[in-house]
Amino acid sequence: AYVTGTTNSLAFLATPGAYRTRFDGDRAAYAGKVDFAAAPPRAISCVINAASLAAGNPRNYPSDGAVSPGEIVSLYGNDIGPSTPGGGVVLRGRFTQQIGDAQILFDGIPAPLLYAGPVQINAVVPFALQNPTHLVLWRNGVPTGPIALPVVPAVPGVFQSGDPLLARAAALNEDGTPNSPSNPASRGSVVTFFATGAGIFTPAESDGKILPITLPLPVPAMGASVLIDGKQARVQYAGAAPGEV
Repeated sequence: AYVTGTTNSLAFLATPGAYRTRFDGDRAAYAGKVDFAAAPPRAISCVINAASLAAGNPRNYPSDGAVSPGEIVSLYGNDIGPSTPGGGVVLRGRFTQQIGDAQILFDGIPAPLLYAGPVQINAVVPFALQNPTHLVLWRNGVPTGPIALPVVPAVPGVFQSGDPLLARAAALNEDGTPNSPSNPASRGSVVTFFATGAGIFTPAESDGKILPITLPLPVPAMGASVLIDGKQARVQYAGAAPGEV
């Protein structure tokens, strides 16, 4: 099967052996050949925001596929992680940088890993990035990549609850119960939601650190604003989540 078209994605990921593996211009043309008899190679097919499940933030940035410092990302692909999935390990107050035989590096900096399995890896992008950053997957001493990804100051994404097609925020009502259609928030009440991709924090934090449960906590250097139904909402707190990475 042959597929052709155009793309604006700066993070256009090609399989090994492709004629050209890098995006090189606005609305670049591509041609793809699918060989149904071939064994699929080890390859990363996409890198997305772990909260919004979107590649970058095309609403705010034309750099579809961009990542930001400190963002939690999900990598999907084939044979990219251990056959037995596993969660991240916290050692001395921070997530370790390897699960099984899998390790992800950005510009040579190991990324803290939150989860790894054969088709998905969740990682925390290091705060120190070049632009573009170059991602490499290592398994059993064998690299896959590098893959060039554009870097932008922030790629905000809100974590979701339930069916991703419904795009419902993972939010808590003022009484601490989960927000849902059957348990809505009252007008004028406080709701709490969780996000990633806010960029650099102040004061600066180290990669993969589990933060304390007491204030003060680091806050996004760029600040944060929230719209609800297009109306500016009063932000009571915008910063790191207590007790979380």
